[in-house]
Amino acid sequence: MTESPETTQRLVVAVDFTPASEHAIVAALRLAQAVPHTALHIVHVLPVDPWIKTDGMERESDAIAAATKRLRETILEVGARATGHRWDQTVHFHVRLGDAVNAIHQVAIDVDADMIVVGTHGRKGLEKLLLGSVATRLIGDAHLPVLVARPKELDGLPRTEKPAAATPGADLHAKRTDMTDTLQFGPRTTHISGLV
Repeated sequence: MTESPETTQRLVVAVDFTPASEHAIVAALRLAQAVPHTALHIVHVLPVDPWIKTDGMERESDAIAAATKRLRETILEVGARATGHRWDQTVHFHVRLGDAVNAIHQVAIDVDADMIVVGTHGRKGLEKLLLGSVATRLIGDAHLPVLVARPKELDGLPRTEKPAAATPGADLHAKRTDMTDTLQFGPRTTHISGLV
C-alpha cells in the first residue's frame, strides 16, 4: 500500500456493481471531498466456485483482472456524474475471493480503515431473510464504523410540525424541543497576554 504519509482517513467502499454500490461510491466520494487526504479502498468480492478444478487458477486470475478494470471504470464514471467537476482522489482497488462480509472486513483491518461504506439493496421481508444482507452483517460483525448508503427518498413522507422555541413559563414537558446553537470545538487559536 503506497499512501501519502499525510493520509488522514481511509474509507473501505464495498462495490458489487449494482445501483446500491453507486450510492456507496457517491457517499464515500462526498466524505473524501470533505476531509482532505482521504484514501478510498474500493473492494469487490468474487464468489469462489467450488466446482472449478483444472483451470481454476487461470479463470480466477482472469476474473480478478476483469473485476479490477471494471472497478476503475465504475469509480471514474460514478465520480464524474456525482461531483460535476475535476478533482484528485487517492484510490486503491482490492478484488478478493470468498465471502463478501469476511473479505470486506479483512480489507478494512489490513488497511487500518476508519470506516466501511456499503450500499443497501433495500430488500425486505422474505427476500432479505433468504438472501441476507451484506450491509446488515457488516453492521453486526465489523469492528469499525459502517456507513450504509441509500438514496434519499423523502417525497410523500409527513414532516413534524416545528414548535416555536421555548419561552419563559412554557410547558417544559412538551414532547419535543428544537434548539440551534453555534459551538466551537478544539483549542483557542488566539491568546491575549496579561490576563489572569
